[in-house]
Amino acid sequence: MKIVKYISIIIASLLCISCIVIGCFKFYTICKDSSKSTTDKITYEPEITYETECVDVIVTDVDCKYWYASGTHWHWNISVVYNGKTYTEEDINMPPEKVKNAKAGDTISVTLNHKYSNGQEIYSDIDIK
Repeated sequence: MKIVKYISIIIASLLCISCIVIGCFKFYTICKDSSKSTTDKITYEPEITYETECVDVIVTDVDCKYWYASGTHWHWNISVVYNGKTYTEEDINMPPEKVKNAKAGDTISVTLNHKYSNGQEIYSDIDIK
C-alpha cells in the first residue's frame, strides 16, 4: 500500500516538474520572439454596424413570370428607386402581393438594409416581404 502511495507521489511530482519545464520553455520562446524588431504593420478590426429602415420606394421596373410545367414556377425581378439610388431584387419563389400587383411608377413599402464599416456605407439592399 505504501509503495502505491510513493509511486503516485513520484508520478504527480514528475507531472508538476514537466508542466513547469514546458511553461518555462514557452515563456522563453515568447521572450525570444519579442526581442525581434517591432516594425510590423499594425492591423485593426473595422467596426461593422447595421441599420434597417422601412421606406416607401418608387417602382421603376417589374418583371413577374408564372408558368406551369409539372408544377408551379415563378421568376420575378423588381427594380426600385430611393433617394436617387436603384435597388433590385430577384427571386424564384412566389412573389409578395405588392410585387404581383405593382406597375412602374407605383410606390411600395420595403425594408432597406445598410451595412457600415467605420461609419462609411459599404453595402445596402432591399427586402420586400
